Amino acid sequence: MAVQATGTRASILGLLKRSGGMTASDLGRELGISPMAARQHLAVLEAEGLVESSLRRSGVGRPSSVYRLSEKGQETFPRLYDAFLILVLKAVKDLYGRTGLQAIWDWRTEYTDRLHGPDLRQLPPRERVKALAGLQEQTGHMVEIQEGEDEMVIVEHNCPIARVSREFPEICQGELTLLRRLLDLPITRDACMAEGADVCRYRVTLPRS
Repeated sequence: MAVQATGTRASILGLLKRSGGMTASDLGRELGISPMAARQHLAVLEAEGLVESSLRRSGVGRPSSVYRLSEKGQETFPRLYDAFLILVLKAVKDLYGRTGLQAIWDWRTEYTDRLHGPDLRQLPPRERVKALAGLQEQTGHMVEIQEGEDEMVIVEHNCPIARVSREFPEICQGELTLLRRLLDLPITRDACMAEGADVCRYRVTLPRS
């Protein structure tokens, strides 16, 4: 989750966004503060992962640190990913109907399975579930695992495409199909954020030893 900067730090992010890169002295002049004060704010932003720096040498003397937005810093500014994806999916539906949408879900399943399926299915069942949860965590699902004797429960506290899945609930069925394919284990979903639940919850039945 991106850190939301406020006040002077938000102004610094805005200046870096518009300029592409500035020194602490440049920022100080723009903001009416000392270079030292600018560096203190930049140090906080850098620690939060919103800003990164590199050295720039111009003529003789010590090189200057030039500060730029990191990828995480870029994400603090408005994006229209969800709106654009919804628009694309609506176009697919209008042009090709439900068959076109299903082709997209099927392609995603095949693509993801080629990337991760063979490695996952080599693992013992419990480790397989944990590895899958790790993949989901990397894509922003905020995963919690609950282990029982005969089952493991995957609880996802965030849906990175919540707006899209509410508009196209078929995505949720496609997600369940994908997880079944990757795990090669019986899995059911008894809570879904797109249907109004607070979490998405999957129950994985483990084979008896």
